[in-house]
Amino acid sequence: LGLIDMYNAGAAIQSVEYADNNKGGSVKMQVRGCGRFGAYTSQKPKRLLLNMKEALLSYDRDNCLFTFT
Repeated sequence: LGLIDMYNAGAAIQSVEYADNNKGGSVKMQVRGCGRFGAYTSQKPKRLLLNMKEALLSYDRDNCLFTFT
């Protein structure tokens, strides 16, 4: 979880907030730095908002990794 091309990928994460409701869950993160971000999840995320704007994400079903740049 974090900037996966960096040596200490997790250090990019500043804060994390989780929310759960009857429509599913959400995760809000504040990160620092730049590069490719990755996280493991058992299902493909429905959408990704980056600075409150919809962004493209990639999901690899074989290893359950989603990434975005």
